[in-house]
Amino acid sequence: MPTDYWAYSEGDGGWSLDGTTYTISTANGLAYIAEKVNGGDSLSGKTVVLSDNIDLSDHLWTPIGNSESLIFAGIFNGDNKTIEGLTINYSGSGYVYSGLFGYVKGTSDTDVAVIKNVSVGGNVVVNNTSTSDKNYAGGIVGYVDANVEISYCSFSGSVSCTGAHSNYA
Repeated sequence: MPTDYWAYSEGDGGWSLDGTTYTISTANGLAYIAEKVNGGDSLSGKTVVLSDNIDLSDHLWTPIGNSESLIFAGIFNGDNKTIEGLTINYSGSGYVYSGLFGYVKGTSDTDVAVIKNVSVGGNVVVNNTSTSDKNYAGGIVGYVDANVEISYCSFSGSVSCTGAHSNYA
């Protein structure tokens, strides 16, 4: 099992931007999207499209949108590609949102977040030591808030969510 986390490396590319559409071709490119969203850009009004299958097995994954204030609000089109090797192994405290995407929320009834056309394979393990925080885990999305559409997606693997408080898997 990997022990370090994916981190975007600028020299490795793996993504391109044309207008408001990001095209992702490598795990490094997908890590770029995760860092962008987890850095405060929800990608609302933007589209992410996979152009190739992605293998994430070399490193642990940090979910895209990993808190209630750092959400994914764009459109993710897997274009019928596969993301394999998703590995999340979280142990700690705090509210936890785990999956390929952690927290997804559209910004309004007319600006809906979309995740579609992707197959994901891997393992998600969450063990929260807090007695008051909640855990949300899934293979594709950990937590779905308002104004979200998910279609034609599949997950193969395992999801485990344990803790002293509330767990949702």
